[in-house]
Amino acid sequence: MHSQRRAFYRRTAHNTRMNTLSLELIKHYTDADYLLELDSRRYVLKIGERPAAEFEDFLQSTAANCWAVITAWNPCSRVLSAHQNQQKQAQLEDTLHARGQLFYPAVGQSADGQWQETSVWVPGLSRQQAKELGQLYQQNAVVYGKSGRAAELLIPG
Repeated sequence: MHSQRRAFYRRTAHNTRMNTLSLELIKHYTDADYLLELDSRRYVLKIGERPAAEFEDFLQSTAANCWAVITAWNPCSRVLSAHQNQQKQAQLEDTLHARGQLFYPAVGQSADGQWQETSVWVPGLSRQQAKELGQLYQQNAVVYGKSGRAAELLIPG
């Protein structure tokens, strides 16, 4: 598992946009847990790891083969007040509603549990759509997954 993450860091070192983000920040994103509860079952998604088989079953039930976890909190990693973050998250959810996009509540949480951001898990969101929403809401990164594959960190810029 750790060797997968080391390989991830090596691969991303060549990505121009990622080079503008600190390696420490990228490490925080890749080490974070992305938590969601679907049908009374809790799932933990991690960058570089394949989700549980039960998660894949739920994904299939939505008729989707890809997904994303995205937030509108703390754009460009600038810490905002809880009220400002809630407003931005509501705007993201309004955007998803307006597009007719199904979504579920999620949380991005640091590995030590000291940092959390309200997020949404969006089944059926393509890689390009995930990047566009991340860019629209000024996010440094979003989480993307495809059925049967490990979760990835996408850099919208």
